[in-house]
Amino acid sequence: MSCAWPELRAAYSRSGLSHLLAVSGLHTGIVFALVNLLLWWLPLLRRGHLLRNLLAAACIWIYVAAAGFPPSAVRAAVMFTMLQSALASASEYNGLNALAAAAFGMLLWNPACALSFSKMTFPHQMMRVVLLEQIYRSERIQRNEPYHK
Repeated sequence: MSCAWPELRAAYSRSGLSHLLAVSGLHTGIVFALVNLLLWWLPLLRRGHLLRNLLAAACIWIYVAAAGFPPSAVRAAVMFTMLQSALASASEYNGLNALAAAAFGMLLWNPACALSFSKMTFPHQMMRVVLLEQIYRSERIQRNEPYHK
């Protein structure tokens, strides 16, 4: 709702609907999963895997644009686009790199994000979770224990 008119946002706020209509990274993830589930059959066609990955990334960004580019959804869209490209190229996905790219891109787009705790608090928490996973992974590898992705 970041691109909504001020009087429309005030009406949503007064009626209590603003929380129901808010778009977050979770919603972007749901769109990512649904689009990939709906397009499961495309890899059966010749070059269908490329079309599926392009359509999935396009749908994610169309959804985020329709929502008005809220920071949490933009961050999730960057991360899911990087995940989709990793799936397309059969390469390894690194969530920490995706998070850093999302934060860096958001700061390039709007440097005022650096001063907003609400927009940068979640990336810090997300970075902690990803770093904890990387530490856990390295400990398992050093002990020669299996680690499953």
